[in-house]
Amino acid sequence: MNRLSAYSLLPRVHSRFAKAKHRPLYLTFDDGPDPEVTPRVLDELDRHGARGTFFVIGERAEQYHRIMTDIVTRGHDLGNHSFFHRKFGELPMRSQLSEIERTDKVLKQFNQRSHNPFRPPHGRASIPLLLALAMNRYRTVLWSIDSRDYARDTDASVARLADNGADAGDVVLLHDDHVTAVDVLRKCLPGWTAAGLSHPTVGSAIGG
Repeated sequence: MNRLSAYSLLPRVHSRFAKAKHRPLYLTFDDGPDPEVTPRVLDELDRHGARGTFFVIGERAEQYHRIMTDIVTRGHDLGNHSFFHRKFGELPMRSQLSEIERTDKVLKQFNQRSHNPFRPPHGRASIPLLLALAMNRYRTVLWSIDSRDYARDTDASVARLADNGADAGDVVLLHDDHVTAVDVLRKCLPGWTAAGLSHPTVGSAIGG
């Protein structure tokens, strides 16, 4: 099983959330927006009354204003996935924080929020960065189940989600920069709905 837990001891860092009566399973999407795939992801979510949280790359958000507006208008959340999606371990702390702040300025144009949930590129962040973010009122959101849809094998991703027992409180990692995510949603959402799972935004869990 591929469940992240080491960061859960740090303040304001989340890899999953508590179970609730409405049995939430949080669907999160990294590396967009993409002009071809993101609209298809949004359509698939709409078909099932599901909401998602889109951890966008700042430079792509600047480029695709219409899609960003569509994400928010349809009732989904935005998250901060850095501006250039560079490996943070190779950057000085000042550059890491600058990328986060720059992305938030872009996102504020669409959701009027000064701080958005942050997910580090590749899910890797140093303890000093996580603590600095916590001190500045940021929430860092990782994941508890990685679909590995980036391998572009739909059946393998679907099997992985089943094998890991995606359930209430879990945060599922998907990517809206290639079509595999659409196919995974098409195959998984009916079953999740039949199992009584709901799909709210991450913001509903962290109060944002």
